[in-house]
Formats: sequence, C-alpha cells, structure tokens
Amino acid sequence: MRFNLKFLFFITLIYFGGSFQSFSQTKGLIVKPATGVGNPVLDPDGNGMVSKSDLGFVNNDEAESEIPFQRLTLPWIEPTHDLSKGPGCGFTDFVDDPTRYSSSYSYYEPINKNLMFRFRLGGYAPNSKGYSVLIDSDSKFGFTGDNADPNAVKGNPGFEFEILLATNFAVRLYNVDGNANPGNPLVEMPYTSHCQKSIAHSTTCDMDFFYDFFIPFDSITKYFPLVTPSTPLRMVANTVINPHTAIRNGGNSISDMSGIDDQAFGGNYDNMFQAFISQVEPVSADSISTGGFPPIKAPAPTVTSGIQTSSTSISGFTASSTDTTTITVYKNGISIGTVTVLPNTIAWTLTGISGLALNDEITATAQTTSTSLSNLSNTVIVGSICASPSIIFGCQSNKGISGTINNVAIGTTINIYNSNFSSIVGSTTTQDAAGKFVYSCNGNTNNCSSGKPCAVPLSGVLWAVVNTNCYITPYPFCVSGTASAISTISPTTVTSTTTIITSGLINGTTYLFKNRYLFATTTDGTFNFPTGTFAFGDTLIFRFMATGDCVSTSTVTRVVINKTEAPTVNGPILEGNNVLISGFSSEEAGTKIYIYVGGILIDSTTVNTFGTWSKTLTALSGGQIVSATAKHPTKTISDLSNQVTVLTRALPPTILGTYNEASTSVNGTVLSGTPAGSKIYLYVDGMLIDSTTTTAGLTWEVSGIPLGELYADGVLTATC
Repeated sequence: MRFNLKFLFFITLIYFGGSFQSFSQTKGLIVKPATGVGNPVLDPDGNGMVSKSDLGFVNNDEAESEIPFQRLTLPWIEPTHDLSKGPGCGFTDFVDDPTRYSSSYSYYEPINKNLMFRFRLGGYAPNSKGYSVLIDSDSKFGFTGDNADPNAVKGNPGFEFEILLATNFAVRLYNVDGNANPGNPLVEMPYTSHCQKSIAHSTTCDMDFFYDFFIPFDSITKYFPLVTPSTPLRMVANTVINPHTAIRNGGNSISDMSGIDDQAFGGNYDNMFQAFISQVEPVSADSISTGGFPPIKAPAPTVTSGIQTSSTSISGFTASSTDTTTITVYKNGISIGTVTVLPNTIAWTLTGISGLALNDEITATAQTTSTSLSNLSNTVIVGSICASPSIIFGCQSNKGISGTINNVAIGTTINIYNSNFSSIVGSTTTQDAAGKFVYSCNGNTNNCSSGKPCAVPLSGVLWAVVNTNCYITPYPFCVSGTASAISTISPTTVTSTTTIITSGLINGTTYLFKNRYLFATTTDGTFNFPTGTFAFGDTLIFRFMATGDCVSTSTVTRVVINKTEAPTVNGPILEGNNVLISGFSSEEAGTKIYIYVGGILIDSTTVNTFGTWSKTLTALSGGQIVSATAKHPTKTISDLSNQVTVLTRALPPTILGTYNEASTSVNGTVLSGTPAGSKIYLYVDGMLIDSTTTTAGLTWEVSGIPLGELYADGVLTATC
C-alpha cells in the first residue's frame, strides 16, 4: 500500500509539505539564516541576502555571490530527477544552473580559517536530511592500481573523512578511513549557527535553493594532524535521505551525488565514487581561496605496444577534443618528449627516440587547454627483437658440459649454477655463429670430458642459464642419470588468491620457478603459500626430479590470472512473469554475468559502462533463490554472488493513520487468514526502513524508527 507522508509547516508565507513553496521571489534572499557566530561567516554583511547587492541576484548567482564560492571539480553535468531516493526537484536533488557543472561549491576563508560549502538543490524543506562532503586526503583511492587505497573497503573505496550537514541537528565531522559504517562524530557544530538556506538565481526546478554550511579548518586538523589548509584534497558532494553519514550501510541512504547520473550507475556508489575521483585533481583549501578548483583530468591516452630497443618513434591514441592536446611520453617515469595533437585528432607519434633499453617502461599523459593533466596511460615494456634461445646439450660429465645454443650472438655468456642457484660454479661463452659452447672445470675448451681431473668435480644437479636479452627458463643437467618425466600440477588455474599448489611427484623434488628464478621446492608434493604470493601475470614453471633420476628436461607452466569479482544481485525480487533481475559489478563493461535460479544456470547478460546489469527472466516463483557469477574476459569466473529469495506475492498490508517526520512508529493491519508471525517490510520511497511480524489480531507495528527516517512527501509502502 502507498501512503504519502504529509507534514505541514506554516511560517509566515512559507508552505512545506508538498512540492510547492511560496516565497518572496527575491533571488538571493536568506530563508533560514545562521545565528550567533555563524551569521557573520555565512552572511558577512548581515543584510539577509547571499548576493553582493541588497537587491539580490540579477543575472547569475556565482559572480554576484557575496561569498566567492568556487565550483567543485565535477566530471559531468547534473541531471534532475536522477536521484536514488527521495522526490525529484526536491530538497535532496542536486541541480545545475544553465551554465552546467554548478551543483556544488566550496570556499576557504583564510583569515578565520573556515571551510565552507554550498549545495544547489531543486527544493527546500525544513525536515531532517544529510548533506555530505566525502574527502580523500591521501590521494589514494580504489581497490586496484598503482594508487589504490590500502584501507579501501566495500562502501568506501578511499575517503578519509566526511563533513556532514545533518539538518536540524548539527554540522558533523566523521573519521571514515577504512570504514563504511563510522561511529559517533568527532565534532558537532550547532545546526542553527553553522547553516543557512537561501533562494538561488537558477530556476531549474521552478525555484532552486542554496544550502550553505561551514566548519572551522582547525577542527579538521585537530583530529587529522596531517590535514592542513595546504593538504591536497578531493571532494565528492552527496545528499542523504536521512541525517546520517553518506557511506552508512554502503551508501544505501545516499539520495543524490553531485556531478554524476545516479540512475545510470544503478546506485552502485563504489563504482560512482571511483569513476568520479579518477577524474579529479587534488587541490588544497589554500588554493581554493586563491584560484578555485582545477578542471577535470583529460582522458588518459593509449601507448601502442610493440616498442623495441631499436625503435625511433613511439605512437598511440588520445581522446578526440575540440582543443589542442599535448601528449607527454615518459621512460621509466622521466619525460622524453612531447607531441601536439590537433583538435578533433586522435592519433599521435613522438619521433626522434633513441637509447631505449630492454624492460624500459613507456607511459604517457595527455592535457588540453581546458583540462588538468590526465592519469598515466597503459604501460608498454620495451622488448628486444630476438627469438628465445634453447640449449641442446652435448656431453655432460664431472668435468663439464658442452652443446649448442640457437638464436644467440657469438660471445654470449652461459652461467653454470649450483643446485639451489645460490652460487655460480663457472661460466663460458659461445664460440661461433652456430652457438657452440664448452664448459670444463679443468679449463679444457675443446670438449667437456677430457683433460686432467678437476679440483672440484661437477656433481649432482646443475643449471645452465643463458645471459641474453631474451627470457628463457634455466636448463638443468646432471653429470649422470636419466631425466625425470614431467608430472601433474594442480590447480590448472592459478590466481592471486591461490595458496596451495600440488605436484603429482611425491617421491622426489618439484622445483617452482617464478618469473625465471627458483622460488620454492617441495619433496612431499605440496606447496603452501600465504594469500597474495602470486600476482597477475607471474609465470610459474615447474620441473621435476624423481628420486635417483635427473631433473626433467620438459616443464609444466602456469601463468597467474585474476579471479573476477563477485557481482551483486539487487533485491527484493517478487514472483511473477517477465521479472526484471538487476545488479551491479565492479568489473569492466562487457564482463559476462551468469544468472542462476535454484543453482541452475538460467540466462546471462553483460555489465554496462556504468557497472550495472539486468535481465528479464520469463517466470519466477516464491521461494526460489536467485544468484549470479561473473566472468571477465581475462580472469577466472567469480565466486557466487549474494543470494536473493524470491518473495511470494500477497495482498499488501494496510498502513493506518497519518505520519510526519517526527513519527517514530508506523502501524497497520493485514487481511484475515494471514498467519500470525508473518513478516512485514516497511519502506519509504522504496528504501527499506525496518521489518516486523504480524500479531494474532491481524495487526502489525514498526516501532523505534530513528528521527529523520521519515520525511515530508516520502511515500510509505509495506509488503509482506
């Protein structure tokens, strides 16, 4: 059942409770002033207007603003009616003015050291909501990549603190570092003195409003000593449907996020936060007061692979722009030149390159005249044009070895290592274009078995490693004996979370080489490693030596790949025909989603560019369990998602009475025949508030609802 919350406030000519507000039409008029110490901060001239002029805003509300608020860096324009929860064009709906990118602002007043914020909203209400600024102060963010935040958790990919205007309560400071459900606030400044509301010049939603609030910067530094007005910060503005922190319960209470289309991302706030922050250049409070926020970052360019040591040019692509783009190319992090890309052009080439060495790392950045410097491009490793050499052994004795090596130059070095690679026993070089080599511990250069005895004869397992620019596996040899056969290695797929690897060889030694070097051995057939031992791209090579035999000449190889992150299935899901199933994923667009009902694969779909997915299933019945897995093209299949039980459709319960935002309980009835103890779920604007059970008298009540969970114009519904 649907039930409108109507809460009427009458204050002079102001009406609250529906979508209509009757104000004097003076744009810039303060309709809720700050009192006490906050009045001269938010209304410096004390004339009851936020405009420079006593007559209000005339043409726009930025240049004519009494306080020179600066636009936050916003990657996208702000749509109306895109919010996840709450009424569109209302008190939690961010809106732009006609110039766009103008839904949230900040300003640092350096004399009194106050950090101020302004939100442009599509409506006004006196009820209790949250207006949040989440702040990253260490320039680390996200779950992966070079700048990942080690404290990132689901629901908070890297914010350190949050400043929250909880209307009717306080302006609060929270420590949210490594936490998606922070506890009590560190600071509470009185709401009456630290917030004001006024009429904006824009009329995106008939009449738009400014919510202004502030916090002394010293209050931040007191609890975060490394954060000062000179500390680079990245800010994200959000509205919250209740007067609580934005990241509470994984962002489930966020109503709207400034500068992004919430509905396009399907409310997947982890993805939204990361997409937003990745385009924002950090800026200090001191810089905000003198120059404002920097523009968004340019899209990162792409460097084309295949760069060799002999290359004299480096090429790639960049996003098309109406501005001129400057590409800077780096070798091992140091600039080696720039190239200019003309407007509406995407290809670039830097010429005149020399001195590239094997394994140099080549990256690039882009910047236009209207953007900040981009993030780094992909990394291309400089290679070498040659084929990997391989050894064909001739003789093997206690005096030395001989043989040939293909694909190497005359004079190539071969090092002979002892069994555990702890020392070099000796070395030699190739003698001709055919790659002939001889090593003898008695100095004989003609063959490996003649001549005087050696002072320290060769014995046991030895390894020959060719010193070239090409990667090869170390080659084993024994003074005498038969090469062992290869054995099995499990699992067939190794990921960064793999901790146990088993070998089929139990009576003997299994050697594990990681990225060429001997990494571990086992004599009982089992390798045990801590989580994170292996990284994506590691090459693992296994050789085997059965008891009494030599090391195998053949190998088993595993290349470490990543496991796809498990997706999320949205709930609740109601039984019926043509049921839309949806969810989200932290993986890239195009990742495959496999949908299961009762553990049986039913259908599949793909993740879109916003990190969400959906699929319409023909029919679902109450009690069935819906789950999903995900498969990225270059990763293994994920673990199973959360499981959502399909709810049986029943005649909805009835909500009785009238409610306002001061209400802390909601009650109602159910139809005759409903069993006592049946579950009732109560929602406001589709957001679950709480649940309860029915009584034998066919009644129910949800009590103990926190203040602020119910709000004017919220739509109450109940299901069972």
